[in-house]
Amino acid sequence: MVIMVTHKAEFSKGIDIESKEIKIEISEELKKAHASARGRRRERIFAINYQDKTYYIHCIVLRCKKTGELMLFIPEFIIPRRPFPVFVYLFAISLYCENPGMSQRKAAEATRKEFGLEKFSHTTVGRALKAFVSKLGTKGVESGEAAEADGGEEGGGTDCRGIPSKQATEERRRRALAALPKGLARKSRQLLIDICCRMARARHNKSKCFLL
Repeated sequence: MVIMVTHKAEFSKGIDIESKEIKIEISEELKKAHASARGRRRERIFAINYQDKTYYIHCIVLRCKKTGELMLFIPEFIIPRRPFPVFVYLFAISLYCENPGMSQRKAAEATRKEFGLEKFSHTTVGRALKAFVSKLGTKGVESGEAAEADGGEEGGGTDCRGIPSKQATEERRRRALAALPKGLARKSRQLLIDICCRMARARHNKSKCFLL
């Protein structure tokens, strides 16, 4: 079980986080409400890349007093098994989708520059866009339009090399734009982060899944 918590790590533009080790703490009230007092406190560590550095996010794992299952408390900016904070991906998706003449390579280049990243490729933009749009079809997820099946793009939506066709890409762009706040990539750094974290929490609270 994953429980999403708010963590005020300083990610605003021009300010480095002093320590590369970030410990996610939770309140005593939250611990008492969800977890058993028995058993040892555990941790799970996530690595994320930001501002040309790797940060290690230490997240608490506790045992649920009702079911006995393990509960992982993670901050809103984490997406398990993805190396960048959620707001980096949503910035890239928003930038690419709101600029019809922009290629994924240009969007990736702008994202690297914006967040001080050594690596963030055009294929990452494409995969993030596909993952974001595919989650819009998840039951219970709200979007600005009716959910549509995403599976058809795997067949007729790709060429012989497995690369999405122009039609499939434009459809993903359209659906992403309908679900994202207008002008997200043009927001100030802190506002971008706040909006993306609120989106991540709302998605998880409603459908128990991540944005990507």
